[in-house]
Amino acid sequence: RAYVLNRDLSIARVNVKTFSITDIIQDDSKKYKLKRLRSDKVETYLADQEGMTLYYFTKDDSSVSNCKGQCSEIWPPFHADNIISAKGFNKKEFKTIIRDDGQKQTTYKGHPLYYFVKDKQAGDINGQGVNNVWFVLGKKVFEE
Repeated sequence: RAYVLNRDLSIARVNVKTFSITDIIQDDSKKYKLKRLRSDKVETYLADQEGMTLYYFTKDDSSVSNCKGQCSEIWPPFHADNIISAKGFNKKEFKTIIRDDGQKQTTYKGHPLYYFVKDKQAGDINGQGVNNVWFVLGKKVFEE
């Protein structure tokens, strides 16, 4: 483990084996609280603190986003530091990766997380099942 001082004066804890940020240590008022929402269509799923749905892409590799170029315009990457996880989601499973384009992206259990551009308001799940490769991050999705 190593620690890095960020530009905003927060401290990042870094896994030196994977070079990924495992946690951000900063003022509690700057924590990012994820929400757990429910839908009849997909049951319980994860959303950002504004209620916008988070998705994963089945064609991604572990801790690597394969959604690039035009794909990332339709499926923008989600990133937040210092996450407080929603009930049923393990905080330790949220990590940060650096994408090929240099942007930070949050992962859950190694799966990069995304928004869907056609979700216009909190609770929309318009990206669920798109091309049979995009899915909401449900509580049981990555349970082993």
